[in-house]
Amino acid sequence: MDPQVETGARWSEILTREYASRLATLALAIWLHASNSMLTATTMPSAVEDIGGLNLISWTFALYLMGSIISGASVSLLVNKSGIRATMIRAAMVYAVGCVVCAMAPTMPVVLVGRVLQGLGGGGLVALVYISQDRFFPNRFVPKIVACISTVWMISAFSGPVIGGAFATMGIWRMAYWAFAFQAVLLMLAIRVLLAAESVNLDIKAGRIPIVRLMFLAAAILLISMAGAEFDAVVSPVLIVMGCLSLVFFVFRDRNANSSRMLPLEATDLSHPIGNGILTTLLLCLCIMSFLVYGPFILMKLYGLTPLTAGLIVMLETLACAGMTKFS
Repeated sequence: MDPQVETGARWSEILTREYASRLATLALAIWLHASNSMLTATTMPSAVEDIGGLNLISWTFALYLMGSIISGASVSLLVNKSGIRATMIRAAMVYAVGCVVCAMAPTMPVVLVGRVLQGLGGGGLVALVYISQDRFFPNRFVPKIVACISTVWMISAFSGPVIGGAFATMGIWRMAYWAFAFQAVLLMLAIRVLLAAESVNLDIKAGRIPIVRLMFLAAAILLISMAGAEFDAVVSPVLIVMGCLSLVFFVFRDRNANSSRMLPLEATDLSHPIGNGILTTLLLCLCIMSFLVYGPFILMKLYGLTPLTAGLIVMLETLACAGMTKFS
């Protein structure tokens, strides 16, 4: 038997009329989530000047992340009930509504509502992309599909701050969110036209949604975000400790779960490569997120940089992190 058939596929087989359109649709879904997650890094400083809410900037990231986690963990149940195509269209619709809410927001709390919707829609889209890749393509295509999706994710994460900075520099930060709402509408059309035939009779088994664990995880995010929203010498440290405890409860409850485990079993085993890798990722995120959240604002206010220049600097940090992974 031909080894090529067994072990993999050529790019010439994937980039055909039949499969290229499907791959482009999945790539667009990844683009919307990954680029928008960092878009606020350079649009929020301008938004603060327009509508206020400096103390809530960190929430624009935290609530987006919370929405992404919740939808990503529960989307399989919706797929089992409605199929990939219908669920993906709904996720794109929620994402688009979130973009519109952000674009029209008169105050920062309304922006936060939009960010939750964006997170719910974007997290659902990402989960659906990974569910879809071995159902819309032959199994031997999957390694290259994963490689392509990973590349799109990396490019999207780099581009988000620059795109936001470009719109903010022109004084039209709201247009950044209108632009992504328009792309979400295009995604809905692409899903309906290009993925319709592949969405029939998909047998996807979904486990129970880990509601209690999601509540612990959401509580950890919210408590730590609340600690930074209005700093108090007594209350803020207590909220941080409570948030850390909620995260610990989530990790150990997930480890003892019999089904629908969200983390690998070895996540808390620091003698295992998986445990070490997760801890390293956690510490890396702790190091870089403060600059991603507040860096553009500091660069613009203290050093007079334009949002676009601040976005380029943020992109350099992201590139540095990605580059070091090649040598680790």
